[in-house]
Amino acid sequence: MTLLEYAEKVSPLPLMGWQKEFLQKYEESKKNGKELTFIPGRNIGRTLMVDIINQFYGKLDGD
Repeated sequence: MTLLEYAEKVSPLPLMGWQKEFLQKYEESKKNGKELTFIPGRNIGRTLMVDIINQFYGKLDGD
């Protein structure tokens, strides 16, 4: 399962286009050992994205 698939499954709200793109780019950068810098505006769901990423990679690390 990809990060995006996981996020779409657990998110309480439908993901916006930028969120889907961000999750795809985040997963690609993590696989390639690169760092992704993201500077979001206010009140755009950044906490949700951080929580989903932490849940996904925490879950994978525990498997």
